[in-house]
Order: sequence, then structure tokens, then C-alpha cells
Amino acid sequence: MDSLITIYADTETIYALQETLLSFGFFFALLVVALFLYLLIRRGITTYQQVARSRLEMTWRQQKLEIYRELMESLGLVVNFPSSMDATVRWSVSCNRAALVAPQHVLNHIRHFSGIRNDRDAMNEAIRSLLSAIRQDLALHEQDAPPLDFVTPVYSGHTPPAIPEYVPAPVSSHVSVNFS
Repeated sequence: MDSLITIYADTETIYALQETLLSFGFFFALLVVALFLYLLIRRGITTYQQVARSRLEMTWRQQKLEIYRELMESLGLVVNFPSSMDATVRWSVSCNRAALVAPQHVLNHIRHFSGIRNDRDAMNEAIRSLLSAIRQDLALHEQDAPPLDFVTPVYSGHTPPAIPEYVPAPVSSHVSVNFS
């Protein structure tokens, strides 16, 4: 009988131990599910923040590109000698708009260009450096040459000098061909 009581006590202990392990297992399973849900929600929040940040950067870049486009349009009008009052006003307005978004190195190039008067070569060089600074700010091409080596043609709103018309040389009416 003693052995029966021992077996019964051992069986009760085993059942109690089994219930305890099952409750810990259930708790552990709930903990794993809660951790998984937390990580899933955190991943969703992080993804949303990244998408929102990239949309904001895209909108900012589009606005900056529009301001620089306006700056370049007004630059094409103001490089004429002498430029009209409307072109000068438009240049001033676009410079002021660019001052809101452009970094300091672009503003320095704008100021340098604005200080040049009646010197076409210096103006062309200032335009090239301004274009290089704008391209650098927009990060259009990482493989661009350094700012001092940047070369681009300079276009303006003025009428270029007329190209002389091609006039062929007069051809003699007497042509002799010898096939011997």
C-alpha cells in the first residue's frame, strides 16, 4: 500500500508539473505572439515614416527644381546687354525665391554673377559656375566634373549674330572629262 501511495503522489506531482509547464508554455506562446505583433507593427510604422520622408523629400526637390528652372529662365533674359527692366525685375524675384531654398554656395555664385557688369567672358564663367553649383545642389549627376572643370555652352535670350549664308562657288559651264 505504501508503494501505491508513492505512485499516486508521484502521479499527482507529474500532473502538477505538467500543468505548470503547460501554463508556462502557453505564456511563452503568448509572449512570442505579442513580440511578433510588436515587431510587425513597428515595421509598419517604420515603413510609413520612410515613405512619408521620401514623399516630403520628393516634393521639396520638385519645388527646388521649379525655383531653379525659374532662375535659369530669368537668367536667360537678364544676360542681354542692356537687359530690360522686366527682365531685371524677374531676375530679382527669382533670386529672392532661390534664397529661400538654395544653399550658401549657390547663393554665393548668384551674388558673384549679379556683380558682373558688361564683361561677357566673366559673365559666361560666372554662369558656368552657377550652373555647376545648382547641379551639385540638386545632385543630378554624381559623375559631373568638379566645379572648376564644368563646361557647358551658355545660352541667353538674345538673338545670336547672323550666320552668313552659304553661297556656292561659281561653276564653270565648260567641263572637260578625259576617259582615256
